[in-house]
Formats: sequence, structure tokens, C-alpha cells
Amino acid sequence: MDSESTPQQGTSKSTEETQEDNSFIWVKDWKIIQTAQETSQVENLPQDDRKILFKYIAREFPVLTSPSQGPNVCSVPDKFPKSSNNDDGERAEELLFNKLKDLENKIPGLKMVFFNGVRYTGVKQANMNGANNVSEQSIKEIDFSIFCEYKNLHYIMFLEVKCCEEKHPQFSQKGLSGHRKKANSQLDTHVEILENSFGIKSSVLEKVQCHAIWPFLTGKEDCSSAKGCGKSHPRFQSKPNKCLQPGTINATYKNAGWHLFEEELAGDNFSTWFLSRI
Repeated sequence: MDSESTPQQGTSKSTEETQEDNSFIWVKDWKIIQTAQETSQVENLPQDDRKILFKYIAREFPVLTSPSQGPNVCSVPDKFPKSSNNDDGERAEELLFNKLKDLENKIPGLKMVFFNGVRYTGVKQANMNGANNVSEQSIKEIDFSIFCEYKNLHYIMFLEVKCCEEKHPQFSQKGLSGHRKKANSQLDTHVEILENSFGIKSSVLEKVQCHAIWPFLTGKEDCSSAKGCGKSHPRFQSKPNKCLQPGTINATYKNAGWHLFEEELAGDNFSTWFLSRI
């Protein structure tokens, strides 16, 4: 798909779309079917075929749920797939899965489909001799990919979930820093693959919302410097120099709001936060 056919955040349906009778689709059993063709590269399709494909995507992509035939919030899979291990990572994802499903009851008028734990392939730039000059097929997994419609506007959101918990016996600030960097890298890569695989403009990619979710981690951390302020600081944000450990500097952090912590997931806080994003 190209940028013209991609549903964009903050843009309403085109005049042509609103004139068409777009019935919302609801199916209980999801299947992904690849049509037979010589190549999977859209760029190699004949121009007429590309126009047909783009028109189909633009028409069907935003209308995946039906208020008359089923729930407005659909998930793939329909229920969270529990394993026999039920480890911390699984518990963290299940908590967010249920919060997303509950948006059906929290935000009237929301239409949403989200995918949990989906693996996909796409094109990303490979580092060759220090230069990003080689494209390669890459297989990735994304914790949550969310596609929703609200008040005739369309939104895309990617979420990665991390299960770090300060009370865990193996918790360490060094390990937490590694998980933070990994979450950031995963989200940046998902967006990069969108750009390289479909040639989507940067002005459109900026509207894809990315967030790292920390269900078991508070959004505040105590000042750990002996000469510091003695108060708490927003987690994963820069601190005053006097509050840094000796010999260290502030890391490069994402903007405030990129990370969501257990406070944002408590009670109705998550639905309030989600509504603020759309």
C-alpha cells in the first residue's frame, strides 16, 4: 500500500468513501489468504492492478467491525492464549490484552481491531560497513498492533510490553536500562519496516503512535544520589545533574508519554489515557 491508501491519524474519510455503502465486516474465524501471483512486491504489479489493490485496502482496512453484528472491539486471537508457564511476561501481556478488550465498555463509538503476538516479515535497512545501504527481509514479532476508528478518524498504534518489576529478586537498574533500549528499538524498527516496505511518507509515519508498556513498574523512581534532591523523579526522563550517580550522564530518552506505567493501567486510567490519544 502507499501513503495515499493508508488510513491516517487525524484525517477523515474521503468523499468517495463516504458516498460508498461500506458495510462493516464481522467474521468469527480469521484467515489470512495470499492471492497467487508471481511476486509479492506491490511495486511490480501492473499499474491498473495496483490501483485496484489500493482502492480495496482503502475501502476495507478501516471497516473491520460491525456495531450491528458483533462487538466494536475485536481481537486476534479472540481470547488471550495462556500457556502452561504463565510467566511474568505472559501476565503483563494478558493484563494489557484485557484492558484493550474492555475499551468496548469504556469508550462508546470506538471501533477497533487489535492483534496480539503477531509475527510478520518486512524490509529493513541492514548495516553494512557502517552504512545503511542494504535492504533485507526481516522477521519480527509485535506484542500489540492496534487499528481503530473513532469519530470518523483512523489511528494506528504499536505497543511493546515489558514485565520488569522492582520487587523482583533479579531486578537491577542495568537490566532495566537494557529492557528500555530494547523496547525503544523494537518500536522504532516496526515503523522503519512500514517505511521501507510500503514507501510511506515520514509525515504519515509520524502519526503512528508507539508506546512501551510497563504494567508492573511505577512511573516514579527515588533519587539515588547521596547529594541529590532526596525526592522522586519521573522514570526514563532526564534528572538534574546533582541527582545523577557520580561519573554518569543522562541517557537519551524518548519524550514523556512514550512509556506507560502501572499507574496508567490502574482502574479507568487506561481508558482515559487511550481516549486522550484519539
